[in-house]
Amino acid sequence: GKYSKITFCRNFFKFDKFDHAIELGKELSRGDQRKLDNWNNRARCFLHEVTHLDWFMNAGENDDGLSPFVSDLEILLGKGNAAKWVTAYGPTNARILRNYVDPDPQYSGYYTQRNADSYAYFALAKYVQKEIGFHPDQPRVGRQKPSQEPRDA
Repeated sequence: GKYSKITFCRNFFKFDKFDHAIELGKELSRGDQRKLDNWNNRARCFLHEVTHLDWFMNAGENDDGLSPFVSDLEILLGKGNAAKWVTAYGPTNARILRNYVDPDPQYSGYYTQRNADSYAYFALAKYVQKEIGFHPDQPRVGRQKPSQEPRDA
């Protein structure tokens, strides 16, 4: 139809409301404030979902679409028989995805900008930084990166 629809499951309502999550986060120790997972909330989840709406993200295949389509991506973690495809949800996997380097440098960052949780957690981290005066830099993933090119989930 003409209108987009997002349906939230019951688990969405188990997340703290945005303002409550921020207030709780401000009461944490500095070490725990650095952990982006500790700030998760309904607004972050909602932003994740609206990034899937092409009109919201200005996505498209022709000149009208200035951004690539946003999806949930999977990354391959590990090597050999231990390798496993996982969805790039959460700050850990979004940061691992960020470390993927395309063989063609002009496409570096392409998958990061196609992953919904990359947008949602980046926005959350920037807001939290404004509120507490420093960037919530945990979890740190170092140089860990996907074992091969990411794919749509």
